[in-house]
Amino acid sequence: MRHDSGLNASFHVGEIDSETVGRKHQNFWAASVGYQAKVFKVGGTNMRAVYNQSRHISANGDDGQSWGIDVMQNFDAIGATLALVYRNYDYENRRQLHTSIDSIDVIGLQAAFNF
Repeated sequence: MRHDSGLNASFHVGEIDSETVGRKHQNFWAASVGYQAKVFKVGGTNMRAVYNQSRHISANGDDGQSWGIDVMQNFDAIGATLALVYRNYDYENRRQLHTSIDSIDVIGLQAAFNF
């Protein structure tokens, strides 16, 4: 949902009904807040912060969460978009001695050309 001011937000929720014996339902929720503006003359600039939480990802008790920041620049004249994306991922595996994988950081650069 985007407001005329450029502010936007989204919320997602989902569940998978697993038929595996003794397995709980996989579920997740995610939310984002963003702002769209015309910072440069070449096209619109989109900024967004996102958060995601997932439960019982691959088995009961396997939980994960992530958060991140995106900055996307449109280049209207050539139909292209360039984005810089940062994500931080945490994962907890409670089946194997409560193993945690903390703070995996991902930085990505995305380029898309529309034909």
